[in-house]
Amino acid sequence: MTLPLGSYHIEETKPPYGYIGTTESYDVTFAWDNELNDVVMATSIAKVDGAASSQSFEVVRSKDANADFIEQQTLKFYNDREKAKVGVYKVDRETGKYLAGAVFNLYTADDIYSVDGKLLFAAGELVATSPETGADGYTYFDCDIPIRGEYYGSSIRKDATTNSGNYIVKELRAPLGYYVNEEPMEVTFTYDGQAIMVLDNTCSNKPTEMWVSKRDLTNDEELPGATLAIKDMDGNIVTTWVSTDEPHRVTGLHFGESYTLTEIRAADGYALADNITFRLIQKTDEGGNPLEECEVYYLTTKNILFWKWDDWRLLDDATVIMRDDITKVQISKKDLTTKEELPGAELTLTDEKGNEIDRWVSTDAPHYMERLPAGKYTLTEVTAPDGYAIAERMEFEVLPNGEVQTFEMFDDTIKVKISKVDITTNEELPGAELVIKDKDGTEIDRWISTNGPHYVEKMPAGDYTLTEITAPNGYKVAESIDFTVLPTGEIQTVVMKDAREDTPTPTPDNTPTPNHTPQPTPNTTPAPAAPTAPPTPLLTIPKTGDNSPLGLLLAIAGISLVGLAILIYKSARSKELAPRTDEDNDTEE
Repeated sequence: MTLPLGSYHIEETKPPYGYIGTTESYDVTFAWDNELNDVVMATSIAKVDGAASSQSFEVVRSKDANADFIEQQTLKFYNDREKAKVGVYKVDRETGKYLAGAVFNLYTADDIYSVDGKLLFAAGELVATSPETGADGYTYFDCDIPIRGEYYGSSIRKDATTNSGNYIVKELRAPLGYYVNEEPMEVTFTYDGQAIMVLDNTCSNKPTEMWVSKRDLTNDEELPGATLAIKDMDGNIVTTWVSTDEPHRVTGLHFGESYTLTEIRAADGYALADNITFRLIQKTDEGGNPLEECEVYYLTTKNILFWKWDDWRLLDDATVIMRDDITKVQISKKDLTTKEELPGAELTLTDEKGNEIDRWVSTDAPHYMERLPAGKYTLTEVTAPDGYAIAERMEFEVLPNGEVQTFEMFDDTIKVKISKVDITTNEELPGAELVIKDKDGTEIDRWISTNGPHYVEKMPAGDYTLTEITAPNGYKVAESIDFTVLPTGEIQTVVMKDAREDTPTPTPDNTPTPNHTPQPTPNTTPAPAAPTAPPTPLLTIPKTGDNSPLGLLLAIAGISLVGLAILIYKSARSKELAPRTDEDNDTEE
């Protein structure tokens, strides 16, 4: 190009099709030297880029410039080809939440050719695979793909100028817990002069879904109030919730992984259910194509580490059903001795906060309760049956299981020991007639004391009076004793003491007491002589409280007469048996 001498500014105003315009520019100066130089080369070239890149040259005729000089004064503009970039956002179809972990493939929609007509990609061929979407749900294809050619649709040529620029994006792998979105996304890149043409697409995914139904074992109705959790195989809690009167929908569980449904806390009055292990499998149509539906299987064996495929059973409607049994409590009030049910005790049951849960009177059968919330309780006997001691309070814990839990409270009998003793020796005194009456005057017991205490069992707690009807011989009748029988199982002792009656001082008897047995003497007269009466013995009789001595004197007189008669008889008998002497014989002759 021939230009008049002077200074010029040179820049690119429009880039070639498919390329990005450059911002580079130059300032060029052409100077006069002499009339002989008709066409000269530039004397100054400065690149306008902010850098010190200006060059100065001597005036040289264009005809005389060599190749190196021409190369130095050639202005160069560099253009980058416009590139395409496909970006994809992955979101939850229901919530719009960005999802990590999705991977996409990029396919050609049509054949793609190079500038010289070489086939680069056939239609439907995989061009690139994206990285996984990040926490922001975004990913892109980092590849250089041709855009739509300048003569697309207007020429039958097969080179870069007729490329369609059409591509297809398909989801290769969905985030865990979601169905793959099988719907392809079509993108087209046309030339608009940008450095990078970005087409962002949003791909939504449907999460997996299944249901958990918490039910009452007795009526199979939905049971609200239970705290449930789903855990993965490492024991990590995936989700937790409290059951309501409708099945609970669970989304986002991963296909092929095993999960465990656990009841953390049962509803009040119900037992904890056993864990249930289950897994989700994606459904397919008859042709084997995946559907946005799943089937739920549960494990029939308790061993979650070693199982066979036959151990899994399909659940209806993708629903895991967990049933809770009710708690069952049986409380027995029993006789400590016989271990038999004891009717008549008033009992109350309170919880940890002291709230009264139930109150009843025991019968000849255990008291049965259902749906008692698991926890700690206190059983208290308010009143015991007649003749029984009140038992100590009993604390127990109701466990959250479906077995009948039995709790027993035993009552000991009331035991009363009544002793009639000598006030001096404190030894048991037999022969007293005693009676016990209650506060209404009703006779409860009557007996004669012996050498041991008198025991009374099952005597109702209350106030009583012990009365001595007759005292043993020689003892005074004691005053009545009021006493109270307490409702305890210990032996309660009541002691009544008797004093002896006053004893009179005995009067001495002046009649001499013989100290030897009289011996028979020989009879010197024809007729036997009457024997002399022996002296009367003195008996000391303690006074027993009778002030009149008449009876005692009569008794002594009677004894004396009997003794005199015996002596006379023995004397006469001795005389008959005595041997005769010679003197006696001579006298007879």
